[in-house]
Amino acid sequence: MKQKRGVSDLVSTVLLVSSAIAIAILIFLWISHSSREETQKSADIGTAEQVCKDIEIKITEASLSGNSISLGVENLQNTKITALRVRLENANNVEVKKVEGGIDGYETIHEFLTPTKITVSSGTKVKVIPEITLQSPDIKSAEAGWWLCSNKAVDAVI
Repeated sequence: MKQKRGVSDLVSTVLLVSSAIAIAILIFLWISHSSREETQKSADIGTAEQVCKDIEIKITEASLSGNSISLGVENLQNTKITALRVRLENANNVEVKKVEGGIDGYETIHEFLTPTKITVSSGTKVKVIPEITLQSPDIKSAEAGWWLCSNKAVDAVI
């Protein structure tokens, strides 16, 4: 009587097919999770773009006050703006400041900005970019996210 050693052909075939099915299932789950996540991110970007369409701001004041800039910004719509990014530019340098606190609908804020990287003078360019923050349930891919509404930016020259 001859004793066989090793794994029979049937057992090795079953193991090979089972392994192939398990790997295929893992790949399918990974791809479906990734595509679902990207779809949610795309939907969130679409939501942010819709909110940005409802934003309109106006610079009411941009003047020198010593080494600082006196800046007034008015929210012309009822959409809350979470923060403002202010880009200051002179002939050679650029500096970006963030104004926290936001602006409620139809309100005006006045801020004094003191640049640290550039020297402000007559002719300094000021660009104000509104920033919004959206939270769940408005967005699905995270608890909260912020977006710059760069297509709603406004410019002024001091």
